[in-house]
Amino acid sequence: FFFRNAGVSFMQKRAAAQHAATAKDVVGTYEEQMAKLQTVQVLVGSNLAPKTPNMEGGWVLDASNKRPNPAGQVHFKGDALECSKWCASQGPFTACELVSPNPNCTDCPTPMCRRYTVPDVHCGYSRGSTKQKLSSQCLSPSPSSPSTTTTTTTATTTTTTTPPATTTTQPSTKPLDTEPLECHTIGDPHVGMIVKPYKGHPMGVGEFVLARSKTHDFSVHSCHRALTHNSSVSGNRGFAIRSAYGVVKVLCKEGGTVYEAPSDHGITIDGQNIIFPEGEVVAATCTTASVSLPPKEYRGNVEGLCGADVITEMFTDAHGKVIHDIPKTQWFSKGAVSGNYQSKFADSWKVPHTERLFTDEECPYASEDPMVKIHSPFQDCPELEDKAKAECPSGPEYDACVSDVALMCSTDFVKDYVEYANRPPKTQTSTFKISTQTASQWWSGLETHLNLTVRLAFLVNGTWTRPRPFIDCAVHPNDMMSVQYTTATRPRKIRFIDHSENLYVFLKADITENGVTTDIVTKEIGEPVKVGGEHPHLEFDVPPYMG
Repeated sequence: FFFRNAGVSFMQKRAAAQHAATAKDVVGTYEEQMAKLQTVQVLVGSNLAPKTPNMEGGWVLDASNKRPNPAGQVHFKGDALECSKWCASQGPFTACELVSPNPNCTDCPTPMCRRYTVPDVHCGYSRGSTKQKLSSQCLSPSPSSPSTTTTTTTATTTTTTTPPATTTTQPSTKPLDTEPLECHTIGDPHVGMIVKPYKGHPMGVGEFVLARSKTHDFSVHSCHRALTHNSSVSGNRGFAIRSAYGVVKVLCKEGGTVYEAPSDHGITIDGQNIIFPEGEVVAATCTTASVSLPPKEYRGNVEGLCGADVITEMFTDAHGKVIHDIPKTQWFSKGAVSGNYQSKFADSWKVPHTERLFTDEECPYASEDPMVKIHSPFQDCPELEDKAKAECPSGPEYDACVSDVALMCSTDFVKDYVEYANRPPKTQTSTFKISTQTASQWWSGLETHLNLTVRLAFLVNGTWTRPRPFIDCAVHPNDMMSVQYTTATRPRKIRFIDHSENLYVFLKADITENGVTTDIVTKEIGEPVKVGGEHPHLEFDVPPYMG
């Protein structure tokens, strides 16, 4: 937990008491108590969910855009430790405050431990004109003992701080989210969507968005070209990937696959694997592609023919509208095709001419797409049915391979499915957690800054990544900060960047990967690390993984 100086003047107390006489909401009740109780300790509850907050009058709203409501339970006995333990036992999405009497007050009530429910918010809740929040990163349950004591009177304020061994908060011990978001495309083309086991079968000619971050800073485009021997059918014939580190193209040339990438930009091409500094991996030939996206950065932040990562929003078009009534045919029973899927979903992801990554020569632009009549399987080529079933490789793409032969009356795509089935192992990226222990001095945190203040950049494969968020809400002395990241490989260096007006001061920083924690920097209480002010950027070496 942490403390907040809630001392008020006589006129402020009088105004607060008058306000409380008429106010019926939670804020009114709080102001009424503050007329007499001048020391408030805001205690961390349990299982606060990491969602982006909306603000209203100093409160962070819950998922229903309502203020957090009192849970109806007030615990009047004990000290901060008892209040903290009680709060942590009250179930998920809770936060408590211990309101204690002024030592000079003769008619104040006993200390009041009050619980609030705080569902679906980021970094707890905030309240009052200062809009201060519960500490950052949705903290774990309460510590075993308090570490700071604050006594406030009208005239003076005294603060006593113990060493940082008794930190107010601890980083979450839950496992890192290491399962990437994945999708792939193959054949004429079939798309294995992010939400498994759903598939799509987009048709058309031209450049399409296969997968893209909603912020548009990473995008994978696929080129659909009409086949020379059957112009009514299109297939994958190239991919282009746009990132903050440059554009990579995977093209069909001279009977094979050619990779074109910028040099000295941190992008690694290892066989079919294209690895980007921030952990995205695209494994591609010019006819097949698998996209792997870091989970923390892309959950709720992906769109395109691969679909959103939530089943209820899977078929969201390029305008942000969820498309319903997706049809299926008898032999595309495991995938969407035609109807609303094509006309409202797939067609919306065709890239406008002005936003293309391919040249017209690399991927011809077609204003009209070939129309494919969906008929019974092998209707025009029954002699190929046994051949398709024998030559298509077993596995999750077997049905797609057979259906391509049935639609095209050709086995040309079978080799793509064989190549996909025998593709090399997926490149492993590095997912890790960076943690810092804020120093204990009262000026160590970032109490007045609720916007993004501190970012981290990582040196990966000789290239610095873009600065990425580390602290985005209030931080208090002794707070433990902890954020997960993914990069192409374990970083060699880390750079702290403080964009706030004040210093961020910490005693320790470490990295945790595969359950192994390694110190990056450790300082004594009297010599903490200070980032900001005259030193807005600080760099440290990251030790090698020793697991």
